[in-house]
Amino acid sequence: MSATGRGKTKRDPNDYYPTPGWCVQRFIEKTGGRLQHGTWIEPCAGDGAIIRACKASGVHSKFVAVELQERFRKQLENTPSVKETYISDYLKWDLYKERYRSMAADKPKAQVCITNPPYVFALEMIQHAMTQANQVCMLLRLNFLASEKRVVWMQNNTPDIYVLPNRPSFRGKGSDACEYGWFVWDEHSSGQLYVLDSTPRKIRSEEKRKVQAMLAI
Repeated sequence: MSATGRGKTKRDPNDYYPTPGWCVQRFIEKTGGRLQHGTWIEPCAGDGAIIRACKASGVHSKFVAVELQERFRKQLENTPSVKETYISDYLKWDLYKERYRSMAADKPKAQVCITNPPYVFALEMIQHAMTQANQVCMLLRLNFLASEKRVVWMQNNTPDIYVLPNRPSFRGKGSDACEYGWFVWDEHSSGQLYVLDSTPRKIRSEEKRKVQAMLAI
């Protein structure tokens, strides 16, 4: 979700901000050995952009795709890495309730939850994801770190951050107005900061053209 999402108090069911593949690839290159194999959840799956980029980066885990918009169901169901697809609001969704109709307190978790969340709902999504997966990876603006609302929670749940040196473009036009990074919460997180490799301008421009083409459909 880009800076366009500021000020919203209700999720827009038509939001569509596809994540450039290079953002995911730089992250997986750096963290591939850290992230657990098994079941991965993509809670804002859209058309599967993050899932496809993970697969292209060598991730062989199977995905559970959760998406608010019905129009993406078929595309997600036809994505090879996707094992299960749910059209649902992730904040009201529970993997093991959906699978087993169980509300057991000791239910097992998925290994990884990875997404680019709507910014104004990011904290709620992170907190919910922590009940669903062992490792939570969120693409966020770096100023997510600075907030009176989140200060105590962030002090008690400090993530490791993998900074993107290039600003992403989510709508195929100019880059976003903010710096971004992948925030990672797991049992090893301790506030470490890493800077990911830069992505050549040619690759970033090609991604913009792909997004423009998708949005024109």
